[in-house]
Amino acid sequence: MGATRNLAVSKVKGKFICFLDTNDLWHSEKLVIEIKFMLSNTDVALSYSNWSKLGSDRNDTIVERGKNFRRPQPTGYVFRRFLKDYAVNLQTEILRHEVLQDNNLCFDPYLQLSEEYDLFMRVLYDKKAGYDHRVLAGYRIHDSQDSYTKIDLYPVEYNYNQEV
Repeated sequence: MGATRNLAVSKVKGKFICFLDTNDLWHSEKLVIEIKFMLSNTDVALSYSNWSKLGSDRNDTIVERGKNFRRPQPTGYVFRRFLKDYAVNLQTEILRHEVLQDNNLCFDPYLQLSEEYDLFMRVLYDKKAGYDHRVLAGYRIHDSQDSYTKIDLYPVEYNYNQEV
């Protein structure tokens, strides 16, 4: 996924980058809310929001299983806090394109499960994050997603991230 995301980022012409995988959803107001926030908070490199867990009922209809965060999440310089309790889910973020360009940052193509964690933590090492408490996206939980089917890669990628 990292190499594919890097190719997509290389084609970006706008000020902001965000991602929506095929199995996830955005609420209709997500982009308006977060872009407005980013335009008025020029010192924020990455914004993120709350999200809901999505599943399917017996008829394969998508159903919401409740919001993920019950408490406010951190804003500002969050790097140290995120080392203990990482709060960004890919479909919730909006990132300034210039931050990637100016710092020569990209997704690590080696990583299969934590490519966004790696990139966003490198962005947030010395830059600010903003958080919106509203549920603006949905993350679909299902048995065929990589976080289940490739679960054995978590310790490998954790160790790799610690070395890099």
